[in-house]
Amino acid sequence: MNLQQIPSHETSMRMMFKASTIYNNEHIDDNDEIVLNNYVDVMLKDQSWKKIKQVVIGDEIVGDDETIYKVVNIEAINDKIKLKLA
Repeated sequence: MNLQQIPSHETSMRMMFKASTIYNNEHIDDNDEIVLNNYVDVMLKDQSWKKIKQVVIGDEIVGDDETIYKVVNIEAINDKIKLKLA
């Protein structure tokens, strides 16, 4: 596969080819919260990917440090989604 053919402006597609789960340079903060653009995909515990808009309370996502976090609250803020994790 030639990764040079991936459009640089297509962030959601580029996430599929990253070796990390750092979402658009956003990190889970000290309060176990993360705010992401509503078009981002997140990696689930089973290594599959899910659109952030389709995440539901109870889903388990992989954090940037490979820790598994359970989604306990979801809040829409304009064009972003805030996840509260446990």
